[in-house]
Amino acid sequence: MQIKLPTKLPTKLPTKPKAAGTKAHAETGPTAFATRVALGALLILFVASLLSGVAAMALVLTAPQPKNTPTDTTNPVTATKAGEAALTYLTTYLNATQQNHQAFDALTGLSTYTLPKDPTIYRDPAVVSSVDAGSSLFSVTVSASVKEDRTVEDKTVSSWPRRYWQIPITVSSDGTRLSPAGFPALVAGPSPAQEPVTLAYPAQLTTASPVGETLNGFFAAYLTGTNDLARFITPGSPLSPVTPALPATVTLKDLRADAAPPERPADKDAVRILATIELKAPGAASGQINTYALTLTARAGRWEITSLDPAPQVAIKSATPAPTPKPTRQ
Repeated sequence: MQIKLPTKLPTKLPTKPKAAGTKAHAETGPTAFATRVALGALLILFVASLLSGVAAMALVLTAPQPKNTPTDTTNPVTATKAGEAALTYLTTYLNATQQNHQAFDALTGLSTYTLPKDPTIYRDPAVVSSVDAGSSLFSVTVSASVKEDRTVEDKTVSSWPRRYWQIPITVSSDGTRLSPAGFPALVAGPSPAQEPVTLAYPAQLTTASPVGETLNGFFAAYLTGTNDLARFITPGSPLSPVTPALPATVTLKDLRADAAPPERPADKDAVRILATIELKAPGAASGQINTYALTLTARAGRWEITSLDPAPQVAIKSATPAPTPKPTRQ
């Protein structure tokens, strides 16, 4: 069966007939105006959001991007680590010999030089200073007590002088490897202080004073455990006795204060003390001298130890006033 399709489509779709009694909405008037205003507002918001997005994208595209530059590796490690590396190198260097230099080779590869036949006998190695010299280099000074034998009147006399070496330590670009840059250099030790330190304890006290009596009991309890420490310290003080207790006697030798304490101290009066004691082992002819800086606080008419100070007080030197120029006659 053959179906014939129409060759021309209708140009207008049939419309639904309007019901009787209804009126078509007017296309002008207040309602149409409000509609146009709302549509205009939505269009403005759409355009504004579109423009802001474009502007933000332009800022992202035009902003300068961070360069992939390597980090600063001139000081990627601390001076402490450089000091540890130098200390390891020094002990390896002192132990190296012609027959035993594998550990030394692993650090430096410098065993092509002639090494000593016997190792250097040393003790108490320590880092003295470690200074960042720039350009990925640390200058480290290390010391050790070295056994040195001398012949005196056909007899061998041994001594243990303190020796000092300066060791350059290089740091790799990524900061992970520290290597010595050559052999250690024997140098002079630190220079002594040019001026003696003046401590700020001008008042001399007797060991039989109230402060002295308190300190005698305190040191016996603190060092030898012969007294109850709580009797001599301020309530709440973190001080605890030395353990294990020392098998020694304590003698208070010298007592100085930052100011003369009052005979009848009021509560919370404080005084700073510099106490020198002697610790003597049983049967010993002489003992060991120790100096303590302490803070004492008064409570209920008696002195109590509040703290062991981290360091003695140092007198602050006042600047020397410039001499007044004498008037000159014209």
